[in-house]
Amino acid sequence: MRTERDYYEILGISRSATQAEVQRAFRSLAKRYHPDHNPGDPRAAQRFKEIREAYEVLSNPERRRRYDHASAPPRQATIARDLVQDLSISLEDAFHGAARRMAVIRRITCGFCRGTGGGTCPSCRGLGVSVRLWRWEREACRRCGGRGWLPGTCHACAGRGLREEVQVLWVRIPAGVDTGSRIRLSGMGDVPAPGASPGDLYLRVRVQAHPRFYRSGRDLSCWVDVSPVRAALGGRVWVPTMLGTRAVRIPPGTRSGTAIRLEGMGMPDLRSGQRGVQWVFLRLSRRDVEGLGPLELGWLRLHGWSREALLTLAS
Repeated sequence: MRTERDYYEILGISRSATQAEVQRAFRSLAKRYHPDHNPGDPRAAQRFKEIREAYEVLSNPERRRRYDHASAPPRQATIARDLVQDLSISLEDAFHGAARRMAVIRRITCGFCRGTGGGTCPSCRGLGVSVRLWRWEREACRRCGGRGWLPGTCHACAGRGLREEVQVLWVRIPAGVDTGSRIRLSGMGDVPAPGASPGDLYLRVRVQAHPRFYRSGRDLSCWVDVSPVRAALGGRVWVPTMLGTRAVRIPPGTRSGTAIRLEGMGMPDLRSGQRGVQWVFLRLSRRDVEGLGPLELGWLRLHGWSREALLTLAS
């Protein structure tokens, strides 16, 4: 009659045990429960039958494969665990793209016990066998059943099979990211169970506010102060951009609040890389007009400008 107990449980081995471990466990248990060593003990005889039945199946690769397929205990589906971490970057990094070094705390399969949670058996020191010196006999270690390790004794993971580790990663930040963008790092999330596949790591981007530029989608905007002389007579105005300072010509009589459109100076598109527009708003303050000295006013009068006329340009 076929037993309903799990064959691996009967031999005291894991499902990943090698053929040598199967044979070693069988020899140790068969010697202990053999009817010749336990005369008149029906429990030992029954136990010996279970051990022999389990060994006949697990020692045969083809029968073991069919048994694993048909009679393995059902496993609960493990869902990969994703990690989400905030990443704060500057507007310059979002414009040009960058590589950032960052530390991530991940839960991974313990490398010391390979996810089993077991530690080296102190009795046999991981060999799985013990020697009786007075008889010079080798037999499977009674403490670990010939496995060489004991479950739940791994010092690195405290027997859980998983442990937390700090990993330092280099993250490539693509040009054009914005606040709310997510950068996915495949396979860099948590491991849900020993031996399972890890989830993904998602970096939630937050672009820091810039002291000069304001961003709206792919467009940038900034304010540039102009002097009363430049606003009245026109000329070149130096404008800051993400690619450096640019000279822009303004016409005579430019009013405060005038907008200048700079094509291709905005933020790049995340997919196409095409840059948006930068808007430059000119600002002429009344205080600067009212603070003009005699020499500047005299020069402006030569060109037909009075203080009152300049005040109409200021905000």
